[in-house]
Amino acid sequence: MQNNAKAKYKFSHLEKHTNTSILIIFCLQLILALIGAVQGATWSVDNEKAYYVVDMNKVKPSFSMNLLQYMGTWILIFTNFVPISLMVTLELVKFW
Repeated sequence: MQNNAKAKYKFSHLEKHTNTSILIIFCLQLILALIGAVQGATWSVDNEKAYYVVDMNKVKPSFSMNLLQYMGTWILIFTNFVPISLMVTLELVKFW
């Protein structure tokens, strides 16, 4: 009965540190994307007649729609903060 418990997955000190660092960087990425999105959405609402829009009478996106668009744009811009190759490299090092 005592050996019936499932074994815990063990994390190395490096994995714990890497996971913490990635979490911090991801939160920083979200905060920076939110700041950029708020600035961009505010600018779009203030400057309704932007030079790149052909006909503003037909399309007037709201602040929340602009915020959502800009948030997605900034997240895509900041995707290089945490490279995917970092996790792959750690797994290969552990394997070897």
